[in-house]
Amino acid sequence: MMASEDALMLTSSRDEKNNLRPSLLPQSAKEQHVLLIRAARLAKKEKDVEAAKGTEAYLLFRLGKDALYGIESHYLIEVMGARQLTRLPGAPAAVIGLFNWRGKILSVLDVALLIDFPDQSSVQHHEMIVVQCGAVHVAICVDELLGFQYFDPQQLEPAMGERSSASYVRGIDQHTVTLLDIDALLNHPMLDVVAG
Repeated sequence: MMASEDALMLTSSRDEKNNLRPSLLPQSAKEQHVLLIRAARLAKKEKDVEAAKGTEAYLLFRLGKDALYGIESHYLIEVMGARQLTRLPGAPAAVIGLFNWRGKILSVLDVALLIDFPDQSSVQHHEMIVVQCGAVHVAICVDELLGFQYFDPQQLEPAMGERSSASYVRGIDQHTVTLLDIDALLNHPMLDVVAG
């Protein structure tokens, strides 16, 4: 049952009868009810932020048809659509090309190749993520950006298997999202020529 209009009315700190400035608060009960609902939603968002403490934010993306990956958000500088790239003769296969980003020339990496993604033919490279690790800026090509999600590091499963790509994985969430270690990826042996 809805509370009475008197209970929903917000009081004004100004008195209109004394020719003082009129209240900025809504006057109708309906408008005040909307204001109270908005305040409750904002309070809920603060509770969500509190619940996220102890977790880490990751930018999720897709490679291939349905493989989900994530990188920690603190590495993220910018996301953008794919750009025209300039090929670099003699570069490692994982370096797709170069492009001008805000006056800096950045290498663009094929993350699927770096992590030994099993189905290379399904990778489309529609979007790019510019990341910073220390003083190094690079762009990583992905198929689709999916947004942010929080993960509890204590709940992640370790990467299993003999594949070398396991060393570039921070953890796996419920067998669905593989969270990558950007520090380790940027130290991939295939990229030694780029860093040197």
